Amino acid sequence: MGDRFTSDSVFTASVHRQILRNSHAFNNEFWDKKPILADWLLLHEQTMNIELSPQYIDFFRDVKDKIRSSQYEAAKAVNTAIIKLYWDIGSSLSEKMKSGWGKSIVETLSGDIQKEFPGIKGFSSTNLWYMKQFFEEYCHSEILQPLVGEISWAKHLIIMTKCKNIQEPSDSFLMDG
Repeated sequence: MGDRFTSDSVFTASVHRQILRNSHAFNNEFWDKKPILADWLLLHEQTMNIELSPQYIDFFRDVKDKIRSSQYEAAKAVNTAIIKLYWDIGSSLSEKMKSGWGKSIVETLSGDIQKEFPGIKGFSSTNLWYMKQFFEEYCHSEILQPLVGEISWAKHLIIMTKCKNIQEPSDSFLMDG
């Protein structure tokens, strides 16, 4: 038997075979109402008796790698979209404040977002202030601006809170790793 199956699986398969062989001992009404269970037991018994080939193991490993790779790519795409959204909101807030809108816009916007999207996370007034700071810190850097979507929002917050100047990270930030 292949190394995929444990002794518990062998025991389980044995029990399943006994149940199937002795199914007449059960009330036929039970099996009539449980055809899915009976089908599962039959299928499970068949798969427990096969040994996995090295080709199948390699195939399965390739499929797992593709799944993990796709999950990673999806997470990166979501991160990039969130960072772009936060950049755009920070840009809009910065523009509105420069044009004379007061600081109360942040509290108002946060409250209105919470009303429009109940339970949404990430749009507290504190986080909106960080979005504005995020845009203003990076918008003038031709070197850093294209890279902002490459790291998570949490990492940006760490950078903004630990560095006095985004262009020149502090020694304490570099030592923290």
